Parts: sequence; structure tokens; C-alpha cells
Amino acid sequence: MYTVSKQYVKEGIERVLNRKKRETPPVPGKVTGEIEARIIAMSCGEPPTGYSLRTLRLLEERSKLIGGIQLSHTTIGSVLKKTLLKPHLKACWCIAPKQNAAFVACMEDVLEVYQRPYDESRPVICMDEQPVPLLGEKREPIGMNEHHSKREDREYVRKGGTCSVFMFVEPLGGMCVHPGRGRERTGRGKSSR
Repeated sequence: MYTVSKQYVKEGIERVLNRKKRETPPVPGKVTGEIEARIIAMSCGEPPTGYSLRTLRLLEERSKLIGGIQLSHTTIGSVLKKTLLKPHLKACWCIAPKQNAAFVACMEDVLEVYQRPYDESRPVICMDEQPVPLLGEKREPIGMNEHHSKREDREYVRKGGTCSVFMFVEPLGGMCVHPGRGRERTGRGKSSR
């Protein structure tokens, strides 16, 4: 507000209300629609041999071949962010076998159970299991103090083996049981801890 009032006093109302004309034309962006389409096509394709996923750095190397323009991995990341594509991530899904009636029948049975109304005497309980590798610290962590939070090195040592973490959820009853937290209720009742 101060700057505007100062400009009004010095240069008048016309100068405050109208923007200054641009002396140089705007710089056109490096990424045109055609280059953006090629980046998306590259990220959706198979990764090169020897790689399991396409990383932004791999796309950066391949972008040298696109239109003769060198694009950084951050530019490629911002293009993919607009499209919600993340080639460096993968999602795990249960992919049904093609033309398999038995699989479809089993899935319909499971979905039918989820459609049942809530019955306290016969709760619907979902269980999930996740294998977790047993890891140790390579370097001693630095404790938290008034200047910084706790610092842990990203390198680790495999201790060998894995363990399984189980989680049980009763979605309609609002109950969740998982290690380290015990039982807790959400939504329908108070916490039972």
C-alpha cells in the first residue's frame, strides 16, 4: 500500500492504474506441447534394460534426443507433476488373470461381504500383512537438541531376515488393531486403550 501511494504522489493516477509496457518480449518456454507429449510417452514406456523403473535422471538422459533441447530432471518432473504421472513410483495391484471365471467369482464373493449391513455380532474384519526387512544403523544417530531435530543416516545394515507386520481393521465398527498401538476405535466409539 505504501509503494502504491508513493507512486501516486510521484507519477499520478494514470501510472498507478495502468501497468508499465513491457520493453522486451516474454521468453518462450522450453517445453512446447510436442515436447511435453514426448516426455509423457517416454515415461509411460518400458524402462531401459538393466533398470526396473524409469527415474527422472533416466528421462533427463533420454530428453537429449528430444528436439535438440537439454531438459533438466526438475523440468521433466514439473511436466509430469502437471499430468500426475510418476514414473519413479509403482503401485501394486491384484491383476486378474484374463478369462478366469473362478477368480471373478471369488472377488464377487468378497465384494458381497463388504456390502453387508453392520452387525455387531458378526463383524467384518479385514487383515493385511506386510513383510518388513530387519535393518540396523550403520552410523550412530545424532540426538535432538535445541538447534536441530534427531539426525539419522540414510545408510543402513541388513541384519538378515524379515518379520511380518499384521494389521486388522473393522471398517464398519471403527476398530483398528496394529502393533505398537494396540486397539483403537475411530468414529463410532471412544478409544479402548
